[in-house]
Amino acid sequence: MRLFVFSILFIFPVAVFSQLGFYPVKLENFNFEEKSSRSLIAYKLPFRGDNYKFYGTITYHVFENAYADCKVHNAIVESFKVSENNCPETHFKIRKASKRRSGKLLPYVEKKSGFNADFMTPMKKNGKEMKFYYRTGLLGRFKNFDSEGFSKSNKKISLDFDNMSQYIINLENSANKYGLRIKRIVFNRHYLKKLYASKSGEELKKKDIYFAKYLSRKVNRKYDDLFHVDFEMK
Repeated sequence: MRLFVFSILFIFPVAVFSQLGFYPVKLENFNFEEKSSRSLIAYKLPFRGDNYKFYGTITYHVFENAYADCKVHNAIVESFKVSENNCPETHFKIRKASKRRSGKLLPYVEKKSGFNADFMTPMKKNGKEMKFYYRTGLLGRFKNFDSEGFSKSNKKISLDFDNMSQYIINLENSANKYGLRIKRIVFNRHYLKKLYASKSGEELKKKDIYFAKYLSRKVNRKYDDLFHVDFEMK
């Protein structure tokens, strides 16, 4: 009964005000015959799929950090589908994507461009892929990994470099199908050697994807169990 009352008090106002705040979407400089043009309509990424899930119900439904350009949306969804074959038993999580304003994307505002997304680094426990691994703004500050990618608080848990490198390859290949490519990845620079030494490391090298190399200690610590991806048109 209490859960029902809470749902009414919390969810109903959000739904009402989201409808009151709706504005018609307008396309700017959009022409199907021009390859350089793009739609500014914001596409919401799925909350979950067979092998992935958006992390954070509030982030997804309330703060709505879950939107992407239509091509980026398709590339991400397809990359997870491809990963069902070459990343078996691996469960991926999207941490966040872009916000929107009045139903559309803002190309020149980084957090609202629709051309970037944060993913959670897949993890293993006792050598097996983990399905449930969490990160919050508070607990993330206390989560540290050593130089080999093992959790300092629980040596049974480690970062899964093999499936991460394969997923990045899948994401790049999927992006190429939609006229995109990965512009930049932000990931802890101390782990790049581990990433290139993984099972798919050589293939990842051949993709020549740019990894940001000059990162502060604070950024490095933030992007150990997370990695940020920026896309661009080919």
